[in-house]
Parts: sequence; structure tokens; C-alpha cells
Amino acid sequence: MTLVCGDEGVGKTTLLQLLAGVLPTTGQLQIRGLRLADRPGAYRHQVSWFDPRDHTLDELTARQIFNTLPQRHPDHEPRP
Repeated sequence: MTLVCGDEGVGKTTLLQLLAGVLPTTGQLQIRGLRLADRPGAYRHQVSWFDPRDHTLDELTARQIFNTLPQRHPDHEPRP
């Protein structure tokens, strides 16, 4: 698990959207040997994007949100 933090307006959301593959990029994104450009489905299977404007998550703790991964991504395989 990774925490990204910083002041308002410094690019946290943009960075996370780029890593999740939901924003276009001119660079190369690779996670665990999977390149977004080559295998977008497999790449996106390695990341999860939670929109901070999703009000259904407001009452949940971080642990509870991560516990929703199996429902959001049925093929999700948690890392040890």
C-alpha cells in the first residue's frame, strides 16, 4: 500500500489518475512488467483508482475502502 500526500493543487490526483491509466500520457507506464500501451486490461488489473469525489466512500475508513476491492475488481489478487 502506498500513501500519496501533499498540499492542495500539487498534482496528487493527476499523478494517481495517470498511474491508473485513466488519463492519456505520452510516456510509458509499466507495473510488474506490464506496459499500459501493450496490455491495458492486464495493466489496469494491477491498480485501483478511487475517485475522491465519490461520496459513497465518505463514511468508510481506508481499510474498508480497500476491502471493497474484490467487489469492484472481481479478478483482484491482493499482494502479500
